Amino acid sequence: MRIIKYSDPDFRSSLEAVVNRASLDLLANDGVVREILGQVEQNGDVALQEYTKRFDRHALPLDKIKVTRDEIDDALNHHLSVNVFNPNLTVLTVK
Repeated sequence: MRIIKYSDPDFRSSLEAVVNRASLDLLANDGVVREILGQVEQNGDVALQEYTKRFDRHALPLDKIKVTRDEIDDALNHHLSVNVFNPNLTVLTVK
């Protein structure tokens, strides 16, 4: 996983590369994604830990998974927007 920072000199081109991934065939991985979401729904934090270790190669302690109410409120107020055409779609915005 690559972290893109606003302060990076190539931020705009890196962000555009991520945004323009729409040409990828997302349905090709649909089954895998559904399996992961099912495991997270069924096993909660344990599944998150397992997938973080598997995909990010990082052991994530349970106390680092917890998100405070203030962090949620901050994200909702500053970083997330709702698509007016599809209210179930939440979009992360970069400010």
